[in-house]
Amino acid sequence: MKKLILCAIAMMALSISCSKSDGDGAEEQLPLSIENLKGVWYFKESIKMDNTRIPYKKIVGCPEKRDFVTFGVDRSVRSSIHYANCVPLSTYGCGNYSFNPNSNIILNCNFYFEGTATITKTTLRIDYSDPTMREFNGDTPVKGIILTRQ
Repeated sequence: MKKLILCAIAMMALSISCSKSDGDGAEEQLPLSIENLKGVWYFKESIKMDNTRIPYKKIVGCPEKRDFVTFGVDRSVRSSIHYANCVPLSTYGCGNYSFNPNSNIILNCNFYFEGTATITKTTLRIDYSDPTMREFNGDTPVKGIILTRQ
């Protein structure tokens, strides 16, 4: 009987320790690379100076469209922002961004996409080095943006 109780306690302890490491909900951080950046990223939030996250404002007259950014394998960045009549307007981007994989800093692009990047499979966060001049989605100043992909 004692062996049975000890086995049960050991199994419970093992399952608790496994669930703590597996259930934290944090995604694995990926290295900054063209391969990990490429694709469509949707605007999700801006980060205010006090770390408050402000959800990206949907287009009033165009709820079925989502504004997004495309990172290309050719190192291009293009955004697609929609007007209220659902017509897309590419307003900013760059043709040849660069980055330092050791420091995770994206450079030589439009200031919306220059900064220290943290990337997972579904989330890209860009923290600006000088947020005092940054405006995003009507919020001023912001210290970073968060984009997501599906």
